[in-house]
Amino acid sequence: MSKIRVLPDILSNKIAAGEVVERPASVVKELVENSLDAGSTSIEVAIERGGLAGIRVSDNGHGMGADDAMLSLERYATSKLLTDADLFSIRTLGFRGEALPSMASVSRFELVSREQDAPSGVRIVVEGGRILDVTETGAAPGTVISVKNLFFNVPARRKFLKTENTEMGHIADILLSVSLGFPDVQFRLLHNGRVLRHLAGGDAFVRAVDVLGKEVENHLFPVEHRGAGIRVSGWVASPDISRSTTQRIYLYVNGRHVRDRSVYKALFEGYKGRMMTGRYPVAILFLDVDPDRVDVNVHPTKHEVRFADGRAVWAAVRDGVALALTGEDNRKWQVSSVSRRESLEEVRNIVATHGAVSSRHGEGLGPLSGENVSGNDLKDGAGSASSFSAEAAPLAGEIVRESAESGDPGHAFSPEAMFSGKEEQREEAGEIRQERPRFSGQGGSPGVFSAQDPQGRLWEKKEFYSELKIIGQLHNTYILCESDAGLVMVDQHAAHERVRYEALRRRHEKGKGLSQQLLIPQVVELGFRETDLAWELLPLMEALGLYVEPFGGNSFVIKAVPDLLSHGDLGQVFADTVAEMVAEGHTESYVEAVDQCLILMACHSAIRANQALKPEEIRHLFHELDACAQPSRCPHGRPIWIQWEKRFLEKSFGRVG
Repeated sequence: MSKIRVLPDILSNKIAAGEVVERPASVVKELVENSLDAGSTSIEVAIERGGLAGIRVSDNGHGMGADDAMLSLERYATSKLLTDADLFSIRTLGFRGEALPSMASVSRFELVSREQDAPSGVRIVVEGGRILDVTETGAAPGTVISVKNLFFNVPARRKFLKTENTEMGHIADILLSVSLGFPDVQFRLLHNGRVLRHLAGGDAFVRAVDVLGKEVENHLFPVEHRGAGIRVSGWVASPDISRSTTQRIYLYVNGRHVRDRSVYKALFEGYKGRMMTGRYPVAILFLDVDPDRVDVNVHPTKHEVRFADGRAVWAAVRDGVALALTGEDNRKWQVSSVSRRESLEEVRNIVATHGAVSSRHGEGLGPLSGENVSGNDLKDGAGSASSFSAEAAPLAGEIVRESAESGDPGHAFSPEAMFSGKEEQREEAGEIRQERPRFSGQGGSPGVFSAQDPQGRLWEKKEFYSELKIIGQLHNTYILCESDAGLVMVDQHAAHERVRYEALRRRHEKGKGLSQQLLIPQVVELGFRETDLAWELLPLMEALGLYVEPFGGNSFVIKAVPDLLSHGDLGQVFADTVAEMVAEGHTESYVEAVDQCLILMACHSAIRANQALKPEEIRHLFHELDACAQPSRCPHGRPIWIQWEKRFLEKSFGRVG
C-alpha cells in the first residue's frame, strides 16, 4: 500500500492558512486588499475583541455574482491572472487566490456580495472549510465578509495569539499602512462598536499627516526623483524627527506596502551624516516601477519583492532622499559624509567650505552638568563657533577622511538589526549592565586606543579629562584635545549623555527626584500597540519624575518633567521608551525598564552633534565626566574618547620609522 497520499482539501487549506493567515491582522490585510482591487472608494473594518471574536470588512466595490462568489472560495481561483505571463506583470494587490479559502477553512466565515447593476446579491456561509449555505439575499452593492472565531478549529494556532489590545494594535498598523498607498479611499476602523479612526479620502499629504501625527506636519520634505525608469516620491522627515525603531518607515512598490532590505539601506544612505546611531527616520516612500521589472510573487504574504535592477532602485531612492533633505542641510546640518574615493584635498575643501552650524536648541544649551549647574551659569551657551572651532588643518583632514573610509560611528545606521529582531539589542543592553569587556575602537590599529582598549589605561586616571589641553571642536561634534600621550578626541554627545545618566540614576536611587511643572503641557500621540503598554508604564514614569496622564484615545499629556531635563524633548523620550518596549515583545522587569527610561532621558537631553560649545562649557563637561563612576563609555556602551599616540602620529607623517 502506498505511503504517500493526497491531502484532502480541508487539511491542505489549513496548511495554506498557516502561511497566509498568521493572526487577525493578516485577515484584515487580505480582505482590504481585495476591496481595493475591486475598485472600492469606501472601506469599513469592524473588529470585535481584537479580531479574536470577529472581523467584518465592508466595501462599495464592484461586487461578485453567485458564480464568482463560489469560485472565490476555491484555492488558486482568481480574476487577476489569465496567463503565466501575467504573473510577471502584476498590477493588483492580490493575485494568488489563496486568502479567502484559507481564512474560510479556519473560521466561521460569511460572504455577502452584490454586483453594482444586479437586482440582488448572494450569501455564502462556511464553517471550517465546509460550505453550509448559499442563498440569494438583498444587499447593498459591494462586498461584506465576516470572519468569526478565527482558528476555532486550530487550537494550537489560537494559543499563539496575543492579548486583545496587542492584536488590535497590529490590525490598526496594517490598516494605516495600507491606507497610505490609497489616499483617495475612505477608511473607517471600529473596535467593539467604537470608531477608532476615520480617514477621509482626498489629499495624499493630509493622509500622511493623519497617519504619522500632527507633530511631523511641518517637518516633512517632499521626495520627487526619477532615474533609470524608476520614480521615487513621498515624504521624508527632518532628521530632528527620528524614532528608536523602524515602525514609522512606510515603503510602497506600485502601491503595495512592502519591506525590502536594499531599499531600507538606500533610505539610510540618504540620511547618512544627518542622524545619530541607533535612530531611524520617519519616511513614506512610493516607488513606481515597471511591473515587468519587479517580482511580487516571492512570499505568500506578498510583503517582499524582487527587483530586476536592484542597483538602479537603490541609487534612485538614495538620491531622492538626499535631494529632499538638501533644504534641511542648508538650514541646520553640516555636510560631513565624504566618499571613500575623495582625495585628502577634497576633504579639506569640504571642511573649509562648511563652517560651524548653530545649535538647533537655540542659543542656550541648558545645563551641561548632571546636577550642579543652573541654566544661568551657561546662558550664553552657543558661543562663537568661528573663534573656537578647529580649522581645516592637515590632521583634521586626515581624521575626517579616515572616518569616512571606516564608517563614521556617529553617523552609522544598523539596517541589519531591523531585520534580525531585537535579540542583538537585548544582548547589547545586557552587556552594558554587566560592564562589557573593553576592545579596540579602531580594529586593533597600533597606536590608536579607545576608552574600551585594554592598552588605553589613561581613562583610569581620576582627573583624565580635566588634565586635557583643549584644542577645539571638529564639526562641532568632537572635542579635540592634547594629552601627554598624544591626540584625544571626545564625542561631546556621548560624554554629556554619560553625565546626565549617572546624575539621573543617583537621584532615582536616593529617591530625591525633583520635577518641574510644564507651563504648557506637552501632548504625545502614540500608536495603538504603544498605547496599551503606555498605561502600564505611567507609574514607572511618575517614579522617575515624569508625570504623564491619558488624554483620550491614543494621546497622553506630559505635565511635569525631571528638573534636570527641562531642556530635553521629553515627549520623544516617552514615545521612544514605549516603542522600544513594544518592539521587545514583552514588558521588561522594573529594574530594566527604569534603566532604559533613564538612558533615553539622558540621550534626548544631552548635547547634540553640530552644536558649538564655549571653552568654559567644555571644561565644565570634562570636570563632570571625571566625577562619573564610568567615564569611558556612554550608557549605550559606545566609547566616549579615542586617542592617537604621539608615536603613531609621527609614524603616519613619516617622521619616524
